[in-house]
Amino acid sequence: MKRPAFVSVLLILTNTLLLGQSNPIPLLSQPLVPASAAPGGKGFTLNINGTGFTSNAEVYWNGSLRPSTVVSSSQVQAQISAADIAKPGFGWVAVGNLGIGEVQSNVVYFPIRTAAKGVGFLPRSIQNITNNPGPIAVGDFNNDGLLDFAVASGKTIQVFLGKGNGTFQPPVVTTLKITTVLTMTASDFNGDGKLDLAVMSKEVNHLSPIVNAFLGKGDGTFTKKTGVFLDKGIPVLSAADFEGAGTLDLYFVSFDSEGDCLGRFCFGILQGKGDGTFEGSVGHGTYPLHKPKGPPAIGDFDGDGKLDIAVAGTNSSGKGLIDVYLSNGGYHLVSYFVPFAGDSVATADVNGDGKLDLVTEGVSVLLGNGDGTFRKSASIPSGAGGSINVGDFNGDGKLDIAAGLSILLGNGDGTFHKPLTFAGMESGFPISVGGFVTNGQLSLLGIDAIKRRLVHIHPASSLFHADQS
Repeated sequence: MKRPAFVSVLLILTNTLLLGQSNPIPLLSQPLVPASAAPGGKGFTLNINGTGFTSNAEVYWNGSLRPSTVVSSSQVQAQISAADIAKPGFGWVAVGNLGIGEVQSNVVYFPIRTAAKGVGFLPRSIQNITNNPGPIAVGDFNNDGLLDFAVASGKTIQVFLGKGNGTFQPPVVTTLKITTVLTMTASDFNGDGKLDLAVMSKEVNHLSPIVNAFLGKGDGTFTKKTGVFLDKGIPVLSAADFEGAGTLDLYFVSFDSEGDCLGRFCFGILQGKGDGTFEGSVGHGTYPLHKPKGPPAIGDFDGDGKLDIAVAGTNSSGKGLIDVYLSNGGYHLVSYFVPFAGDSVATADVNGDGKLDLVTEGVSVLLGNGDGTFRKSASIPSGAGGSINVGDFNGDGKLDIAAGLSILLGNGDGTFHKPLTFAGMESGFPISVGGFVTNGQLSLLGIDAIKRRLVHIHPASSLFHADQS
């Protein structure tokens, strides 16, 4: 059994273990139920929701199998022992469809920590990056069970291997024959159990961007695969098994790609071959949005076993929208006006009814009905910019939101407390979440664009404060 390549749950990343498989790649959704556990507690049944589970699905906990029960194609249960949660830390949870050509899901962090009433963060500079620090991708790039991250900087990709205490080794640098990296996402695109990168970049003498897979060697370095040029592609990439063929595909945004968009923005799917290469895009419906900039939310919103897509933004009149594209042989569009949209949207079950909801970086919440439709819930102006991440930041078992520069603690019913804004970072740049400190507390990672530095914002206390030293 190969060790799964661990990746950040909030980017909805997936991996495969073997090639030539026919099983769909499962996709896990948040939260796990329960969402967290106190160290030293008793064993329990972990309920895992998602889509694409086969009758042979089994649950992995930190890379090892646990006794599992398949409830349905959208739910699996696992028996977690008291020994699994004896100490503070994280359980790395994934589901594999066992059998010929096993495929594994994305990884979801399970915090093992003592609950706190509040949340606090302490920004610390990691390293100055003088050459235009850009997109960040979080994952375990050397398979040591500690979380790492990759950052694009000019013509290079720098991988910072984590030590598990919030600090990182000097970067491992891969130099690219390009002009600049536009965006990237991490996953295991060739199924060897090592984390790869899909990179959209500009190459010399080409007007259109190109998407290449850089296959990981398991030590933070990569080898480049043949890429696909995108006509007027926009810097957005997300990986999932959209076609249900057992290989990872890529969602991208384009403007009038191959004439399919009718002079407007639309999205396409690059179909993965399972070896790190991709083939022709599939053109889909145009966006009512003015210009989609952020990553989509991906999940099975209507319970038909197929992955759907939601995108946030504004229309030509400046009104906030969430566009939901339901996969039913094509993509059927339903749009919802929201008070505070922003550019990014995430999906999770924020009110605990077993149905996927949508949350924008604004923050606006749409509660899912389970049939592909949504109803409005509370909206809170967060002053956010650049990203939306969901996780249990204070260990109380309820999902919280990291929206741009703000943390909103959840009430468990789809509503949230007023935002707490943290300092030490420029707004408008995507912020990632991960367990960079192995104490069960989620950390934040982003870029201070003015000072050209990476900033790791780690939990500091039960009270909100910040130290910008």
